[in-house]
Amino acid sequence: DEFNFKDFMFNESPIWNKSGLQSDATWWGFQDHSLLDEYPEWFKWYFEFSAGKINSKLITNIEEKPAMGEVLHKDYERNAKYWSGAEKIKITHAVIGDYIIIANTQTKPHYIVEINDAVIADNLRHIFKGMWEMIP
Repeated sequence: DEFNFKDFMFNESPIWNKSGLQSDATWWGFQDHSLLDEYPEWFKWYFEFSAGKINSKLITNIEEKPAMGEVLHKDYERNAKYWSGAEKIKITHAVIGDYIIIANTQTKPHYIVEINDAVIADNLRHIFKGMWEMIP
Protein backbone atom coordinates (compact mmCIF):
# COMPACT_ATOMS: atom_id res chain seq x y z
CA ASP A 1 0.00 0.00 0.00
CA GLU A 2 0.98 3.64 -0.33
CA PHE A 3 1.97 3.97 3.34
CA ASN A 4 4.50 1.16 3.01
CA PHE A 5 5.69 2.56 -0.32
CA LYS A 6 6.55 5.94 1.18
CA ASP A 7 8.03 4.38 4.30
CA PHE A 8 10.18 2.10 2.14
CA MET A 9 11.51 5.06 0.15
CA PHE A 10 12.46 6.96 3.32
CA ASN A 11 14.10 3.89 4.88
CA GLU A 12 16.02 2.75 1.80
CA SER A 13 17.32 6.15 0.66
CA PRO A 14 20.42 6.10 2.93
CA ILE A 15 21.26 2.60 1.64
CA TRP A 16 20.83 3.69 -2.00
CA ASN A 17 22.98 6.76 -1.42
CA LYS A 18 25.73 4.75 0.29
CA SER A 19 25.84 2.40 -2.69
CA GLY A 20 25.86 5.30 -5.14
CA LEU A 21 28.72 7.02 -3.33
CA GLN A 22 30.79 3.85 -3.73
CA SER A 23 30.44 3.80 -7.53
CA ASP A 24 28.43 6.49 -9.34
CA ALA A 25 26.65 9.10 -7.24
CA THR A 26 24.06 9.76 -9.93
CA TRP A 27 20.52 8.49 -10.31
CA TRP A 28 20.25 7.40 -13.96
CA GLY A 29 17.01 6.34 -15.54
CA PHE A 30 13.49 7.24 -16.42
CA GLN A 31 11.17 9.03 -14.01
CA ASP A 32 7.44 8.94 -14.53
CA HIS A 33 6.07 12.31 -13.43
CA SER A 34 3.52 10.67 -11.14
CA LEU A 35 6.26 9.74 -8.66
CA LEU A 36 6.98 13.43 -8.05
CA ASP A 37 3.25 14.25 -8.08
CA GLU A 38 2.32 11.52 -5.59
CA TYR A 39 5.26 11.80 -3.17
CA PRO A 40 6.44 15.44 -3.08
CA GLU A 41 7.26 15.20 0.65
CA TRP A 42 9.74 12.39 -0.01
CA PHE A 43 11.35 14.35 -2.85
CA LYS A 44 11.72 17.44 -0.69
CA TRP A 45 13.26 15.39 2.12
CA TYR A 46 15.48 13.41 -0.27
CA PHE A 47 16.89 16.49 -1.98
CA GLU A 48 17.76 18.04 1.38
CA PHE A 49 19.20 14.74 2.67
CA SER A 50 21.28 14.17 -0.48
CA ALA A 51 22.34 17.73 -1.36
CA GLY A 52 25.99 17.99 -2.29
CA LYS A 53 26.40 14.19 -2.42
CA ILE A 54 24.00 12.71 -4.97
CA ASN A 55 22.68 14.09 -8.25
CA SER A 56 20.33 12.82 -10.90
CA LYS A 57 20.03 12.64 -14.66
CA LEU A 58 16.57 11.35 -15.35
CA ILE A 59 14.55 11.17 -18.52
CA THR A 60 10.93 12.13 -17.99
CA ASN A 61 7.62 11.83 -19.78
CA ILE A 62 6.41 15.41 -19.27
CA GLU A 63 8.01 18.77 -19.82
CA GLU A 64 8.71 20.04 -16.35
CA LYS A 65 7.33 23.36 -15.29
CA PRO A 66 9.31 25.80 -13.14
CA ALA A 67 6.94 25.17 -10.21
CA MET A 68 8.03 21.53 -10.12
CA GLY A 69 11.49 22.70 -9.11
CA GLU A 70 10.15 24.31 -5.96
CA VAL A 71 10.45 21.01 -4.09
CA LEU A 72 14.13 20.76 -4.92
CA HIS A 73 16.95 21.73 -2.58
CA LYS A 74 19.18 24.41 -4.04
CA ASP A 75 22.32 22.30 -3.56
CA TYR A 76 20.91 19.15 -5.15
CA GLU A 77 21.91 18.77 -8.77
CA ARG A 78 18.85 17.38 -10.52
CA ASN A 79 18.76 17.25 -14.27
CA ALA A 80 15.75 16.09 -16.21
CA LYS A 81 15.29 15.72 -19.94
CA TYR A 82 11.92 15.43 -21.58
CA TRP A 83 11.67 12.73 -24.20
CA SER A 84 8.54 12.72 -26.34
CA GLY A 85 8.98 9.00 -26.96
CA ALA A 86 8.43 8.39 -23.26
CA GLU A 87 4.81 9.49 -23.13
CA LYS A 88 3.64 5.87 -23.08
CA ILE A 89 6.07 4.84 -20.34
CA LYS A 90 4.18 4.85 -17.05
CA ILE A 91 6.69 3.40 -14.59
CA THR A 92 9.85 4.83 -13.03
CA HIS A 93 13.02 2.82 -13.74
CA ALA A 94 16.14 4.16 -12.06
CA VAL A 95 19.57 2.99 -10.98
CA ILE A 96 22.02 4.23 -8.37
CA GLY A 97 25.07 2.31 -7.22
CA ASP A 98 24.20 -1.38 -7.21
CA TYR A 99 20.45 -0.74 -6.88
CA ILE A 100 17.70 -0.76 -9.47
CA ILE A 101 14.38 0.79 -8.48
CA ILE A 102 11.18 0.16 -10.41
CA ALA A 103 8.14 2.05 -9.16
CA ASN A 104 4.54 2.19 -10.32
CA THR A 105 2.77 5.31 -9.10
CA GLN A 106 0.37 5.68 -12.04
CA THR A 107 -2.13 3.10 -10.79
CA LYS A 108 -3.27 1.98 -7.36
CA PRO A 109 -1.99 0.35 -5.37
CA HIS A 110 1.41 1.98 -5.81
CA TYR A 111 4.29 -0.45 -5.61
CA ILE A 112 8.05 -0.46 -5.73
CA VAL A 113 10.56 -3.17 -6.65
CA GLU A 114 14.16 -2.96 -5.48
CA ILE A 115 16.89 -5.12 -7.01
CA ASN A 116 20.39 -5.14 -5.53
CA ASP A 117 22.61 -6.46 -8.32
CA ALA A 118 25.87 -4.80 -9.39
CA VAL A 119 25.93 -6.36 -12.87
CA ILE A 120 22.35 -5.46 -13.80
CA ALA A 121 22.76 -1.99 -12.30
CA ASP A 122 25.93 -1.34 -14.29
CA ASN A 123 24.31 -2.51 -17.53
CA LEU A 124 21.24 -0.32 -16.97
CA ARG A 125 23.44 2.64 -16.05
CA HIS A 126 25.20 2.35 -19.43
CA ILE A 127 21.86 2.11 -21.25
CA PHE A 128 20.44 5.16 -19.46
CA LYS A 129 23.66 7.16 -19.97
CA GLY A 130 23.51 6.37 -23.67
CA MET A 131 19.87 7.43 -23.87
CA TRP A 132 20.68 10.61 -21.94
CA GLU A 133 23.38 11.56 -24.43
CA MET A 134 21.06 10.96 -27.42
CA ILE A 135 18.24 13.19 -26.13
CA PRO A 136 18.79 16.89 -26.88
